[in-house]
Amino acid sequence: MDRRMFLLTSGVAAGVTALAGPQAALAAPDGAEPGPIIAEAPEDALVITDGTLQVRLHPEFPQVVDYRLDGAQLAGRLGDAHRSVIVDEVERDVEVSAPELTDDSSATYHLSIPDLPGVEFDAVLSVEDGVFTWRLTEIADPDGHMHRLRVPRLDLTTVDGGQSGAQVVAANLSVDRDRSGDTFFDLASQEEDVTALTHVALIVGSELAAGFETNAVEDNTAGGETAERVRTDNSRYIVTVATEERATIGTVSPGTFVVRGSTAELGLGPDEDPYVKVRPVADINDDGAVTWQDAAIAARDIAEPVTGSESVPQEVIKRIPFNIVSQATHPFLRTLDDTKRIALATDGLGQSVMLKGYQAEGHDSAHPDYAGHYNHRAGGKTDLTTLVTEGETWNATFGVHVNATEAYSEAHAFSEDLLRDPIQPGWGWMNQAYMIDGPKDLGTAEVLRRFQEFRDEISENLSFLYVDVYYPSGWEGQRLSRELEKQGWAISTEWANKMPRSSLWSHWAADENYGGSSNKGLNSQVIRFIDNSRKDVWNPDPLLSNANVQEFEGWTGHQDANAFFATVWARNVPTKFLQRSPIVSWSAAGEQGPGRIVLADGTEVISDVESVGGEEIPTDRTITTDGATVYEGGKYLLPWADGSEKLYHWNPDGGSSTWTLTDAWSDHRSLTMFRLTDSGRTDEVTVPVRGGEVTLEAKAGSAYVLFPPQGVPEQADPRWGFGTPVADPGFFSGTLDAWKAKGEVSVETDEHLNRQVLFGDGRSFIEQKLRDPARAHRHLPAGTWSAWAWVEIDPRSTREVTVSATGPHVEALGFQAAVKRGVATTVTASTVINATASDTKHGRHFQRVRVTFTSDGTPVTFRVEAGEGEAEVRVDDVRVVPFTAPVDPEPTAETVLFEDFENVDIGYWPFVTGAGNSGGDARTQLAERHQPFSQAGWYGVNQEGEAVEGGKLTDNVLRGTWSLMCNEERVGLVLSTTGSSLPLTPGHRYRLTLDHQTAFADTYQLVVGEDTVGDPVASTRVGAKPFPQARATERISLEFTASEKADTTWIGVEKLGGGRQANLTIDDLRLEDLGTVD
Repeated sequence: MDRRMFLLTSGVAAGVTALAGPQAALAAPDGAEPGPIIAEAPEDALVITDGTLQVRLHPEFPQVVDYRLDGAQLAGRLGDAHRSVIVDEVERDVEVSAPELTDDSSATYHLSIPDLPGVEFDAVLSVEDGVFTWRLTEIADPDGHMHRLRVPRLDLTTVDGGQSGAQVVAANLSVDRDRSGDTFFDLASQEEDVTALTHVALIVGSELAAGFETNAVEDNTAGGETAERVRTDNSRYIVTVATEERATIGTVSPGTFVVRGSTAELGLGPDEDPYVKVRPVADINDDGAVTWQDAAIAARDIAEPVTGSESVPQEVIKRIPFNIVSQATHPFLRTLDDTKRIALATDGLGQSVMLKGYQAEGHDSAHPDYAGHYNHRAGGKTDLTTLVTEGETWNATFGVHVNATEAYSEAHAFSEDLLRDPIQPGWGWMNQAYMIDGPKDLGTAEVLRRFQEFRDEISENLSFLYVDVYYPSGWEGQRLSRELEKQGWAISTEWANKMPRSSLWSHWAADENYGGSSNKGLNSQVIRFIDNSRKDVWNPDPLLSNANVQEFEGWTGHQDANAFFATVWARNVPTKFLQRSPIVSWSAAGEQGPGRIVLADGTEVISDVESVGGEEIPTDRTITTDGATVYEGGKYLLPWADGSEKLYHWNPDGGSSTWTLTDAWSDHRSLTMFRLTDSGRTDEVTVPVRGGEVTLEAKAGSAYVLFPPQGVPEQADPRWGFGTPVADPGFFSGTLDAWKAKGEVSVETDEHLNRQVLFGDGRSFIEQKLRDPARAHRHLPAGTWSAWAWVEIDPRSTREVTVSATGPHVEALGFQAAVKRGVATTVTASTVINATASDTKHGRHFQRVRVTFTSDGTPVTFRVEAGEGEAEVRVDDVRVVPFTAPVDPEPTAETVLFEDFENVDIGYWPFVTGAGNSGGDARTQLAERHQPFSQAGWYGVNQEGEAVEGGKLTDNVLRGTWSLMCNEERVGLVLSTTGSSLPLTPGHRYRLTLDHQTAFADTYQLVVGEDTVGDPVASTRVGAKPFPQARATERISLEFTASEKADTTWIGVEKLGGGRQANLTIDDLRLEDLGTVD
């Protein structure tokens, strides 16, 4: 420890001071206990003040001597003036000019570094509104000598063990639930010297405490010592605890300032001016003592604003609608209907909707194209814009999953210049990704240009970016996230300790399925105290809980909306209620009594529980606010203000409960209560208020909303199917009002809380006239169309079901079967299981039954009709989209089906996901050409997992722009046709031909199967033909006979085995009818 000059007050001889010089810094009378340090100012010290806070400065270097606030003192750096700084890890002497005062509140020092000609800068030290700011500005470095600067032991604040309660606190970004990131150095008992890097620092003296804010950060891209200091943290401060003889001092200094990142000369330019802020405070939370919690409040008061953080308390609902592998299982306008459905079911609670798979073929496709490469099978940019703009009226904001770490060959932005050198492979699910050179991508500002393009062409209500698999800590992540904030983006991340100054939400913190206990939310009471109201990056807590995501829109194969709504009501609503106001006091449960948190608005939560597990909802707690208990034992009656004044009631077990109303609600004579459903409010009752109390009757598992009798807002019309040619395409209304229905037809709710149409016995149908998606009062515009419904015939039986489109000028398109005045497709059995993990019908026998047609703008009627029979038929998710039929380059008279994969509407038509992929997301998608990167001969990954130049064995695309590619698929049936996708006549002989490239022999085979209805469906393989190795395009053919006995004959592709690059690409599929078998 450097010896310092300070005054030491003896605890024995009170009031007697001894001046301690450099050689006797800690001298005290024999037997005396050290007392608190009193900073000694040089005779020509400067004083700056805002009229309340007074700061004394050293005349020879921009450093603080002490702070004085209402007669109390907090020391700065003790001893002599600094004479040097550290530039790029080398200590350099500095020359400092005499400081110049500006008014009474600011002093400017001019510094230069003789060893680095031309390097000079100003240090501006100022006070405003009780906050001291130390800032470097006017930085000149004509020859680019200085990238990083640090002032060792700047010691902006100092406390010592002689002060009652003296502490230095270091809070780091631990995401391990078993390891707190908080360290409290109690100076009275501290025995070891410590120099610690930390993300958050606080300091506590006997009279004053202080919180800090800074943009200091280590540069992870610079190599050497600075990169080593980054590790997995984002350290911003240096905490020093040092002992000498009988005195222990603790100090807080800023860490390293990045003036110019290691790649910034490529075009990014310098960073913002280095600064650190200090806010000294006394007992600001009024609890009778100066503690770290006062310092934490001070730190929160001066924290830099984080884009989007003001919305966090109102964003109760997090959703992840999921599209992947070309399937478009959650097209954008279906997601809009789900948004409305949730808004109705929650009476407009705030939604934050993260779209996974908005690009190209869906999730993990076409990164890093952020703009201009939208998922057209999900509706493209037009429908995405409709979703985002219309969703805003339902209190929903939207974001997208993006990747700045990996690049895929189909991306327009993909190039070797984008990638690391040497090239390194990344994730490789549907296509092999390669690692982006992140420092270069940031240094050239190309990544910022791509994000700005996206910002410029999409609605502002698409407001946040979820930055997936982002690994860097330190400067790279901080600079990228701050630049994205400047563009207007709010930021979320996969891991809670990445981009920590900007990230509002962490997936692994909010989803118990991820990370295990060692990589979850931030395990820091200090950081959560500061930021609880601004972020959702937390672990479960017995007092505060944490907001979770429980999916039902396909992500990780989840479809159950019951679990989704249960999480909203039981966990998220109380959590968000406690985020409405910042924390001012927090004591944990233990020997001193129950845990207790007090918020700035007076809300208080109490619990005896010391910890809770990740799956556990902390119900053993009591919340009081505004003179009333509003939560107890998992039940609540919570006041809510989000556009209208209301109360939410939840009683998980149902029954009667009596509540005292808060002061703001107690004057009402009665309240109007509704039960909430996904059709909106229902079961209206008037609840009398007696003596400021209400007694509420609730059904188990139902949520309720209460309003003042004269304050019930009108419920909006959802206009199901808005922006599409179909009204109420998913039957979310719960009625058939938008459809004409005949026969035994009804709308049912399945076990996952999804609505669908049920056809009972006898001939029956539903139909409606299709409309202009842009002007619903007009007919479907002239054009070429694909229209379908998802249909399930009870797989134990058969029944004829026909999907048709008819009208005066409806004509068949492509190989569609024609009928009088239109087109129709008929099926009789549902034997093929829905194996698409992201589909809401996954695991059942729903498959798409489609028709393709042309129209001229005159009326078109879409109908689903069930013929005579008793087998139950279910129908859901009607959709109509523009369609371009494949162009057959070699037509034959026998051809009954041809597919070139250039304009597939959704999925793999005529294939669907094979049963072998029912356990998770497939690895097959429509592949897009981007030469040379998508084609054989570019880099490929060898069996050791290394990228090898010239090592790519097969083309992703065989002809044209698109082909269907199976990428290292799992073993089993990966593709299959259905009764509706393969037009077969029983007893006819067929020839299937297709072009292919196959990396290795005996890894895939064509198969022919026959299914017979039953419980379970009986499926038999009746033919197979292995694909030979073909690293140039070859044609394979297979003949088979459509069974006259089985209910379905199908063809498929089966994966047999293989490793790296065990890929199959197919194109130009042709089915020829060779006539009846003799």
